Amino acid sequence: MIRNSYIWDGVVLEDDCVVENALICSDVMIGRGASVKAGSIVSFGVRVKAGAVLKEASLSSRLQA
Repeated sequence: MIRNSYIWDGVVLEDDCVVENALICSDVMIGRGASVKAGSIVSFGVRVKAGAVLKEASLSSRLQA
C-alpha cells in the first residue's frame, strides 16, 4: 500500500509493504512486509529489510555522519 508518498525512479517495493506520507529516493528497495511511517525519508540506494519498520519521521541513509 502506498499512500500520499513520493516515489522516485528505480524503486522496488516488494509484496505487502506499506509506505505512508514518505519520500522514497531513487534506487531504493523496500523488502516484503516492511513499513515506512509518516514523515520518513529513505535516501538513495538504501535497502530496507523484509519486515522492518521505520518509525515516524525517520531518516534512512547510506551516508555516514
